[in-house]
Amino acid sequence: MDSLANDDDVAISLRESEKAKDILLSFSDDIARIRNKNDLLAFINRRLKELLPFHHGGIGIVNKSKGTYTALLFDPSAGIPNEPELDQYAKEGFPLNNVVKSVMATDRPVIFDLDDLTSSGKASLYTRLNYEAGMREMVLVALRNEEENFGFFGLFSENKHGFDTNHLKILQAVSSQLSIAVANILANDEILERENEKAMLLTLSNDISACRTYEDIQLRKSKTGNQHRELHKKSPNHLSA
Repeated sequence: MDSLANDDDVAISLRESEKAKDILLSFSDDIARIRNKNDLLAFINRRLKELLPFHHGGIGIVNKSKGTYTALLFDPSAGIPNEPELDQYAKEGFPLNNVVKSVMATDRPVIFDLDDLTSSGKASLYTRLNYEAGMREMVLVALRNEEENFGFFGLFSENKHGFDTNHLKILQAVSSQLSIAVANILANDEILERENEKAMLLTLSNDISACRTYEDIQLRKSKTGNQHRELHKKSPNHLSA
């Protein structure tokens, strides 16, 4: 009887493995179609959940020179309270803590027990808010371009020991494909920001040419300042989608 049970377990494992391979192959086409953060979020929530047991995910971009990381992607369905302090960090960047540094130093996924992180005081504000929302485990994997690790992809789970060895292998395989999609999104956002700034400067030049008095110029400068602040609010480095 034990032999038959073991054979059944092996057969089930093989079928699940083949299914995972098929899904991973189909991911390549899905990821190639990602053009923006909405596409990326849809891929994570719809396709990646077919293979990995997580509640929600997010993506951070590291700025080594500033010692910070910014949120490229927050999942609005995560159930995290919208605290003013979190908004401030989302705009200015979270401090680059030891948790993120440890992930950026390896190419393998790293699992963190949120009970341990929170009780030891090592949890970031965002991680602590996830813990308060019921998350108990977090796995992070670095995103890499041709030269270096430039960011990370994170998944949160309500259950401890929810990610097994196969899940980590899948996550590592997917991360290399996600790295390309994220790099493309960052490049597209940078191009869009430059185009918006050029359009704003052209509008300013035309408006100044039309000014006839000192008051006209001051009014135009005030409007331009407001437009510039709004533009940077929409900057990819300041978004928490």
